[in-house]
Amino acid sequence: MKAKAETSIFDNKKIVFIGAGNMAEALIKGILKAKLMNKQQIIATDIKKERLEYIKKETGINTFLNNRDAVEKVDFIVLSIKPQMLEEVLNEIGKQLLPHQLVISIVAGATTVYIEKQINDQVPLIRVMPNIAVLVRQGMSAFCSGKYSRINHEKITEEIFGCVGKVLKCQEKEMDAVTALSGSGPAYLFYLLEILIRAGKEMKLPEEMSQILSEQTILGAINMVNETKISPDQLRERVTSPGGTTQQALDYLEEKYFAGILVEAIKKAKKRAEELSIK
Repeated sequence: MKAKAETSIFDNKKIVFIGAGNMAEALIKGILKAKLMNKQQIIATDIKKERLEYIKKETGINTFLNNRDAVEKVDFIVLSIKPQMLEEVLNEIGKQLLPHQLVISIVAGATTVYIEKQINDQVPLIRVMPNIAVLVRQGMSAFCSGKYSRINHEKITEEIFGCVGKVLKCQEKEMDAVTALSGSGPAYLFYLLEILIRAGKEMKLPEEMSQILSEQTILGAINMVNETKISPDQLRERVTSPGGTTQQALDYLEEKYFAGILVEAIKKAKKRAEELSIK
């Protein structure tokens, strides 16, 4: 006798991405690769017809130019638009949304309170802050729940964003700090990589060699933290011999207050996130 196929909360459900930019594309491809949903269950909208043609060709999903038509018979709505477009889109679809639908917003800076004012009562809402690494399915996404969201809505969000990396629940009051740390975080590491490559070139290494050495060094260090579960400070101590080359470099960084400067820089990013918040 054949075993009964395991049911999923995504069976016979449909999802629409309002805005078909890079983040939406990464999520769509991640969902398809993970087989969480199939292409017949996914819809995307965008103001640019050529973007929709590209997404359709790349993924095989259905596309719409009209947001109101697109949200009519779906279960999950992902707001993946630029912040300056949010008010217009919410004016268009907000009063059409129903309590059985789940709205997931990845609009930078837009609070749940702001969005909930523009949509019908009882409609569940989750706010998510993913970072750019979702493009390679290694993203970090943090989410917080709106007034009407329940555990099942959080579970749906975790599964969707789990297709493109790690997912973590936070409180909304922590979201600006999350934005500064993990949202902007890849840029800090890209900047560090740029500096390491430049240092290699200044020490007369060929550029390609400098880049390979720097990239693999960062990748290897991160993998060591993930795989060994040893704390970064303990791993640093293992590499640092008293009086050796590493100690010389770290002493100089401490002398120049590198750690303090970096922490203050991230706090500046948090302050700017607070200033840009759509409340």
